[in-house]
Amino acid sequence: MKPAQEGVSFSVARGSELRTLYKKLRAWIADVEDDYAPSTFARYRGYVDDGGPLAWWELRNVYEINWENLRVWLLWLAKDYQRPGAERVGIGAKSRLNVLTAFRGFFKWLRRHEQYRSLPTPEWPSVAVVKTKRRTMGSLATQADVIERVPAEHRGIFYAMAHLTLRNGEARA
Repeated sequence: MKPAQEGVSFSVARGSELRTLYKKLRAWIADVEDDYAPSTFARYRGYVDDGGPLAWWELRNVYEINWENLRVWLLWLAKDYQRPGAERVGIGAKSRLNVLTAFRGFFKWLRRHEQYRSLPTPEWPSVAVVKTKRRTMGSLATQADVIERVPAEHRGIFYAMAHLTLRNGEARA
């Protein structure tokens, strides 16, 4: 028997709960709550929830995690996936990269369990994220001119935002 097939019960149907990732994804999210920052964990839990981007894997089994299926899944996320309640279809490259990173964390967690130690590690596809240039309000002279127009007693927040690289919403919080 090949190493990739060790521990596989071929008498169990492909979509059987004994082999599907549905319960395993939920066990992973319950097990790793303390391993991630609260905001990261909340995002990962959203990925696993019904209708989340990891739903594509729920009826597949652990032995279907391979390069080909990962590529098909990433294409599905880019072109056909629709977040619950969203109008837009497909998610951007940065979001796909975040979901792929979460799924890789799930895969590592899965391999730590005795029955899946021999699970072959797939080649993980890459997701190209285009770095965009940060938009500013123009030249430094223009920015200085705008700051000069702000009353002196209110300028401190603008200097703090520039120094700490805070966005408007972060400064208001």
